Amino acid sequence: MFADYPPLNGEYTVVGKVLSGMELVDKIKRGDGGNGEVSDPDRMIKVTVGKK
Repeated sequence: MFADYPPLNGEYTVVGKVLSGMELVDKIKRGDGGNGEVSDPDRMIKVTVGKK
């Protein structure tokens, strides 16, 4: 999500925080102002989830 979307408030929980590599996150393709769909979307090949 790149902007607030009130219908999701109270329905979902933020589950992560970028600790390094934010410059890569900033390069993820963004869709148009509609539903956000992109052709040939980027993929996350490796993601690590752990406790602080």
